[in-house]
Amino acid sequence: MKMFKLLSSGRLTVPAVALVGAGMLVSGAHIGRAGTVTGEYVFGIQNLTSGPQTSVSLALSGDQTANLGTYYNSLGGTTSATYNSLANATYVTFGGGNVSQNSLASIGFSWTGSAGPMADGAYWSNGTNTTTAEIPISITSNATGSGEYAVVALESTQTGGADYSYAEFSFTPGTDPTITVTNDPAGPELIPDIGYFISPTQIPLDNLNFGSEPPAGFPGSPFIPLPSLDGTTLQNGNSDSFLLPLPTPASGNLAALGLGLLGLGPLALRRRTLKCSPKRYEFSSVAR
Repeated sequence: MKMFKLLSSGRLTVPAVALVGAGMLVSGAHIGRAGTVTGEYVFGIQNLTSGPQTSVSLALSGDQTANLGTYYNSLGGTTSATYNSLANATYVTFGGGNVSQNSLASIGFSWTGSAGPMADGAYWSNGTNTTTAEIPISITSNATGSGEYAVVALESTQTGGADYSYAEFSFTPGTDPTITVTNDPAGPELIPDIGYFISPTQIPLDNLNFGSEPPAGFPGSPFIPLPSLDGTTLQNGNSDSFLLPLPTPASGNLAALGLGLLGLGPLALRRRTLKCSPKRYEFSSVAR
């Protein structure tokens, strides 16, 4: 069980880790083209460098510039996406803030394409020097169609830091989306908590964060815990996939889902578990 403090605003607080900025939505330079998968992705990356940083970049495998739509940037500045053909990666840079040591930057984007985006690298910059950041775990899905939305969130730890990943996918009611979580290529990462919920409407991109939608294991969380996956360790470059335990269409609302499936885990296809107690973390959302 996590240790935490709850503010009157309903947000969690701790001096060691802070979520920087209230964030802002900006239109991307490219609007996503039609494809089979439509989703929203938000990552929380902790600044484990020795000082404040002014921007963070996320490297996505392949040329994703035509797939990116709206950006979410808790740093409050501009966001740009550039494809590097030599690295075969798209670098999405989120700027504008002063991210202090141990604080979290919350960054994200909407995306449409034929397969989910994979995070291959992450980098902090203070305007002069660039430092490697922990790469957040990627969440992808084979979900297709429209009518309902599956939202998945997880916390991950690697070298003492606490990062998080959110993903939201549209799907056709009555189908069972497969969710895949991938650690590529960051070295072993522990997932202390993972959860999901189903929504009849799309959750706004800038609500996919600790302040608005706390992950499973935190007070006020809308996420249904997946206890059979808690404590999973993903090795470097490995993935795990599972089916969401969705309700039948007749009981497809969120309330019925929570009551009927709260104690059920997913159908795990592959799991690797580290037998140790997850570290305890506390988070806060601090406006600049």
